[in-house]
Amino acid sequence: MIRISAPLTFLIVGLAAAIGHFFFPPLSITAQIVVLGAAVAVLGLPHGAVDAYIAERNGLWRSMGGLAVFAGVYALIALTVIGAWIILPVLSLIAFLVISAWHFG
Repeated sequence: MIRISAPLTFLIVGLAAAIGHFFFPPLSITAQIVVLGAAVAVLGLPHGAVDAYIAERNGLWRSMGGLAVFAGVYALIALTVIGAWIILPVLSLIAFLVISAWHFG
């Protein structure tokens, strides 16, 4: 079995995207938002993939109805963040950098 490192994977995906840019017409802004949203959902949310489990362990939900409320609030927060990125990109970037510095610092 061949094991490919993460940097090599990102390089291959980046090169494929750059090459694909020359062979396919540019996407509309709506299509770009859909693709970005899908990428964030697939690649960005695994960081919080166990949030529902942690919320259950901390008693934030105890039934399927509680899970539905938790998931709805979680999705609403994600949509609010995406909306902030679109409406206030500079302020969102500043907030992201400050939160990242605090979180990782």
